[in-house]
Amino acid sequence: SRPGQQGLQSLLRRMATAHHLDRLPAEEQSAPPLQMLRAQALRSASRENEAVDILSKVEKSAAGDPRLLYSLGMIFADWKRYADAERAFSQALEAAPANFDILYNLGLAALRAGHFDRAKEVLEIAQRQQPRDVDLLQNLARVYAERHQQDQAIVLLVEAEKIAPDRPDIQMF
Repeated sequence: SRPGQQGLQSLLRRMATAHHLDRLPAEEQSAPPLQMLRAQALRSASRENEAVDILSKVEKSAAGDPRLLYSLGMIFADWKRYADAERAFSQALEAAPANFDILYNLGLAALRAGHFDRAKEVLEIAQRQQPRDVDLLQNLARVYAERHQQDQAIVLLVEAEKIAPDRPDIQMF
């Protein structure tokens, strides 16, 4: 495909999705996964406020469903709405407290939202589950650096470098 054509095709697919969702019976349209698709289509059409309203309603109906709340968190994180992502991941964590993916993404959302104490708390729990996860070590090091704890950050980065010596993206602060 030619440059720019892929973006156009993606836009057309999203528009078709939104159009198709409107044609479904009302009881099917209200299903949370379809509402999440609708929100993504609306955001793609530069209608972010409507999209966020839909996701807020889905979030209220998703209480106790860790998979749905995790998906919401991922959407909010993708949209760079980190405080919203942190909230959705926190709710998911209540329902699935030992889930590494939820812990890790909650920590990232908290880090990006500037909530460094929460990020530290959650990423340290995740680290106990997977102490050799290089990406986790790097992000926990970022948290320590933001908290002006450079010594701890350096220890984690050295450990990450030992685990994955061929990864050029491991950098000292």
